[in-house]
Amino acid sequence: MNQLATIANQHGNPPALDDISDDIQRTVIQYIMLVLLEIKLSPQQISSLKTLFFSAKPRESLLISRVKPLAPSANKLQEVKRLEEVALNLIENSPVMSRYVPTTENDLSRTELSTLLLEAIAIAGCLGSESLLRSLIAKVPRDLEIDVDNRHEVLRVVLETARRHSPVNNINTIAQTETEVTINGRKRKFPKGTLFSANIGLANLDSTVFENPLDFNPHRDNLLAALSFNSVGEAKRRECPGRSIAEKMGSDLLVALQCKTVKSQ
Repeated sequence: MNQLATIANQHGNPPALDDISDDIQRTVIQYIMLVLLEIKLSPQQISSLKTLFFSAKPRESLLISRVKPLAPSANKLQEVKRLEEVALNLIENSPVMSRYVPTTENDLSRTELSTLLLEAIAIAGCLGSESLLRSLIAKVPRDLEIDVDNRHEVLRVVLETARRHSPVNNINTIAQTETEVTINGRKRKFPKGTLFSANIGLANLDSTVFENPLDFNPHRDNLLAALSFNSVGEAKRRECPGRSIAEKMGSDLLVALQCKTVKSQ
């Protein structure tokens, strides 16, 4: 994180995010793979994962290859498959996965679990974390005083940044029972099995929940009511499995940024 903070500081305060986008993506990949799987990646491995996770080219992107009708036909996905094999090999042979031993016939095999982890890391972990780091670099008020030795205070700044600029804007959920929803003041019922899409970004700016929702205020009493990482109230089915990693990553970057800013003054 110190290296990314140094690069960001060299490009202005705040920097133009497009100028350091490559550095942010590489940092996210290195951090997640090290913290989650204890893998120290080589420069070539970082480049391969960066292409697979972040490329906007349909023939290289894991995300686009999974989304229909955007996904190219199977015969045009050779590069995605090659990069996916590189990523799966890294995950399956990582120190953490090498310690995984299925204990019952219903447990996932190491390969099956590695495949699930790949998609979680690529789609939720890396893309969401990249968005969070970009907001921490560019959206935290420049005049905000932060005690970097108080990790609780630092975390509250990260959480308020995620509330104000949601790293993930939408979630999908399937109604488990007949569900009643109030839309524009009118109650409507939807049958079991209905697919709902909820906008986290708008929910986190709801003025009936957050006073002055557009203000940046990490000292809000109800900061944990934000839906950035977890659902609250009756919608507890949605939980972010990587919340602790994202919060730690964001906190580490914020501390590094604050230290670099103080030294440059």
